[in-house]
Amino acid sequence: MNQTLFHLAFPVTDIAQTKTFYVDGLGCIAGRETHHALILNLYGHQLVAHITKDVLTPQKAIYPRHFGLVFTLEQNFGRIMEIEPYAARLQLPSRGWRFYKSGAIGELKFLGQELRAVGIPCFWATLTEIKQIRIFQVNYFQYAEPQATVICQNEQGQMGALSFNWSEVSDRVLGLLPIFEQVVDRDARGKLQRKTKTQDYAHFCDLLLPSRGCILRLHDNSYQYHKGVTIEPKSDRSTIRISWNSLLDFLAGQLISTPVWSDFSTFAGTIVDQNELLARIPAHIHLLRRNKSTWDSAFTMYSALVSIKSAFKVEERR
Repeated sequence: MNQTLFHLAFPVTDIAQTKTFYVDGLGCIAGRETHHALILNLYGHQLVAHITKDVLTPQKAIYPRHFGLVFTLEQNFGRIMEIEPYAARLQLPSRGWRFYKSGAIGELKFLGQELRAVGIPCFWATLTEIKQIRIFQVNYFQYAEPQATVICQNEQGQMGALSFNWSEVSDRVLGLLPIFEQVVDRDARGKLQRKTKTQDYAHFCDLLLPSRGCILRLHDNSYQYHKGVTIEPKSDRSTIRISWNSLLDFLAGQLISTPVWSDFSTFAGTIVDQNELLARIPAHIHLLRRNKSTWDSAFTMYSALVSIKSAFKVEERR
């Protein structure tokens, strides 16, 4: 489909002043220039400023004469991020969060403010803010009321008890982390070849306590279902999956109005290839993997970002 462009000619009294305003001020690209006219490129559209000897009366307001461009979200995003419109369309999130860019916090803040100004929601955080959030591995709930108490381990593997009010939990973050295995398969010619395939998923649930700067992390295969608070399964069968789902139902009952974040996979698809960045974020996930996976650090980053955003919302309300 051909792109439709517009052409606009308008009178001016000074070519130099016009060039300063449209090129230096509005970002137009100057084209052919003579003593009588100046051709300008305004985001692909053509403007021609031509000299007139007629007296031009300045307008007192924007009306009645003015012109401009109305940008779509894709165009605005592409312009700000300096990428092609097609790539911008693919990167704009249709649902869930996306990772856009890493770099100096000053640059990210500048880009973020420009995106917000054109109606594209975004936020930014530093690696220091992410790594400052402490993560405790929950072994089991010792008590559920009047306060909740969990038996958990800190980052150094030290065991202890942590009590909190359910109202302190700002969000629940759910994540499925793929478990990869090397398998032998035959290609189209019948030759054996090794492939990496997803064999299963590890289930995680993070309870965020931004007021304390910490996250309580539950994992389906490491939670000790037979200890502490009795959580009745909804089936006579006793499997890890049934027990895990019963635990999630228990948490949902305690945290009825607490937001649940379950779109980690969407975010992960935009960040797992950022090996250098994710290598700087401790995962605090202990899965039996043959090789380290960026998925683990990506989940910790995602959960930490939700916590930082929740803490920021609390500060805004004060």
